[in-house]
Amino acid sequence: MQGLTSLNVTAKNITVITRAAQAVFTITAHGYTTGQQVMITGTSTTEWNNLIQNQFFTVEIIDVNTFKLKTNYNSAYVNSLGLALDYSGTGFTATTGDFYILKESVAVKNVTGGNSVTTSDHFNSTFITANFDKVTPTFRDGTFGQYYGNSTNQVFGFSTDRTSLTYKLAAAGMVKDYNSTNTSGTNKFGLDYFYQYIVSELCPLRFGHWYDTTVAGVWCVYLYYGRANGGSPVSARACLYV
Repeated sequence: MQGLTSLNVTAKNITVITRAAQAVFTITAHGYTTGQQVMITGTSTTEWNNLIQNQFFTVEIIDVNTFKLKTNYNSAYVNSLGLALDYSGTGFTATTGDFYILKESVAVKNVTGGNSVTTSDHFNSTFITANFDKVTPTFRDGTFGQYYGNSTNQVFGFSTDRTSLTYKLAAAGMVKDYNSTNTSGTNKFGLDYFYQYIVSELCPLRFGHWYDTTVAGVWCVYLYYGRANGGSPVSARACLYV
């Protein structure tokens, strides 16, 4: 799917994590801001993996080198007090990035698929900043694999203003907030997949191929793929019936 992509994706190694009720994380000169979403990947010991591996968190800054992480969007700090072993100093990576949606004034047919041409390439930073709007998707803490729908909670933001970021996020399949998805979904959205991730040169898979089961369906959004994955089989859905 062209029209939604990423920029400034940066992965940094976490060198220290304290064992405390409010765990303190260390990355030298991390550059984060309070409230920023961060994705934790990598491998450590089993108990550390169970606590934070392959999850999204919200950052709370302490200083230029240290920070805390919260789950459920400013509800609970990561609590490592009960773990038996210190973090080894290697293993986990924290990734951040910015998301952009193509301006409605730009014709998709004129957008090319590379990253070097500043006047037309979908993945060129100069073209992105000039022709895309920066948006902030809201990801649910917990596993990357989520599904559309969560009980009776609203799934998409509502706006009739085509220039608003709310409208653009909904048009791209980005959910209203972290309460809009869970690990089971609802039948109203076909139990379709919303796979949250931060990857460089994002080129998300939409709708999927029916053979792919979890990444199929008319609502499916799979944010794991970058530009290099452009060969994945896809299907489509109609925006107009004739």
